[in-house]
Amino acid sequence: MNPTDNPIASSPEFQALTVNAQWVFFAALREGPRRCGIVDLWPKRIAKTSNGATEDYVIAGAVELDRAGIAYFDAETDELLLPGYLADVTNVNNPRMMIAAVNSVQGVASHRLVGMVVTELQQLREQAPTLPVWDDPRVVELMARPAIAPAPLAGN
Repeated sequence: MNPTDNPIASSPEFQALTVNAQWVFFAALREGPRRCGIVDLWPKRIAKTSNGATEDYVIAGAVELDRAGIAYFDAETDELLLPGYLADVTNVNNPRMMIAAVNSVQGVASHRLVGMVVTELQQLREQAPTLPVWDDPRVVELMARPAIAPAPLAGN
């Protein structure tokens, strides 16, 4: 997804964010999210991509994104979920794309963010409940995990 094509960038909620949070959002897109929408944020590495940025600057931007509900940050794992990314880049009617999205959750350490991905998958299933991909054992296994409604962490 080209960051400039992202409709969130023109939303009033996004425009109300600080430059710091907006920069972290686009840096996360540049890092190349997994098909499920989770990015390994690595604040030290991302800070090195821009003169004057620091690890604390990246973390502060990620926390602001979380509080605003634009993206969700797990500070314990340095992972960031871009909500809606999975639906935007995955054709639910294409079983291979859906399995790739499900497989991309492997290696994600954040239980909170994985739970939010499960919620997104549940919403996709509600939109297209008869697709055979919902019977795939990999999808069934992931969707058996606890779903977590996207919400900012208090005091994050």
